Amino acid sequence: MSENSSLLRNTQEAPAANARHWWFKYALAGGAVVVIGGIVWIATAQGKPVVAITLQGQVTSFNVTTTGAPVTTATSAPENTTAATSTTTAAPETTTTAVPATTNASIVRNATNATVLTSTTDNTIEAPYPAQFATFFKEFVANLDRSVDPCDDFYQYACGGWLKTTTLKPSDTTVDSSDYVAAKDNDRILKDILATKPADIDPFYQACLAEGDVNADAIEDVSVRLNHIANIQSLDDLLVLAGILNTESSVSSFLDVSVTTDPKNATLNVVEIIQGGLTLPSVEYYAADKLAPYVASLQSYLATLATVDAFTGVTAKSVLNFEAQLAKISLTQVELQDPWATYHKYAVSDVTAKYPQIA
Repeated sequence: MSENSSLLRNTQEAPAANARHWWFKYALAGGAVVVIGGIVWIATAQGKPVVAITLQGQVTSFNVTTTGAPVTTATSAPENTTAATSTTTAAPETTTTAVPATTNASIVRNATNATVLTSTTDNTIEAPYPAQFATFFKEFVANLDRSVDPCDDFYQYACGGWLKTTTLKPSDTTVDSSDYVAAKDNDRILKDILATKPADIDPFYQACLAEGDVNADAIEDVSVRLNHIANIQSLDDLLVLAGILNTESSVSSFLDVSVTTDPKNATLNVVEIIQGGLTLPSVEYYAADKLAPYVASLQSYLATLATVDAFTGVTAKSVLNFEAQLAKISLTQVELQDPWATYHKYAVSDVTAKYPQIA
């Protein structure tokens, strides 16, 4: 129900309605659920109505159970007999018992364990079980404008209460009852979660604040990896470690390996291997006039590794010389953007045969 247009129309009390059968209003009142927004699913128990609302001496129910049911009985007509044949016909006689109307001013309690809510008037609302649903049905009735005859202005009858109590904030362009109900439910759920203080929330939060433990774990992890690097004895060992770092820690090495969609076949996933190994973003940064800031940072970093025996004597110059050689055989960023120039599809068996060190 959008207030975007409804707030622009003046509401006025409808004149008294002409006398109508009680069931006519009964049927219209049941349709208010659809106008207010959303579909209300209500389960019944043993064929009894779950919700009943007593308004103006009549019962409005979402699931109606009558106290009487039509009864059909058949009787036989007189038998016609001739000398030749005897013919018997049955003429059904239908009698139907009247369905009594419920006009009790108090609620008819057809739902077990129901919660009874009393409004500010003499009307009584019986909400379904469990009791936590009572709030919804109380608000549902509050959204109605029961001063209006639904036969004269059904929209005002169904939405008048909501229009009267709902206002647009300066930041809003529309107000929708369905979104409003969902937002309230979300707020309630969040408050319930926060109020219960689940056992795993506090340890999780404290783990983020334990900077000392986090830093100690990080130092231990890096130290293990550095010692592993220092103990590499062959090119094969280096490539194995590079693959482990790339797949387990997302640490870029000589090659970057990932799974992606085949550029020429959107239904197929492929293992993608692209160039890596450069500390700087691209080969252009290895030009002599751009290396000065990088050299200073690299020297500072190597100084922090002085306590690792394997890095004793490692200089910034030796690292730069190695990366410069990689840069010479690497594609530029512009060249890497060409999807077809970089598309070289191989079967796994072909990669193993042609590039055994990668495999």
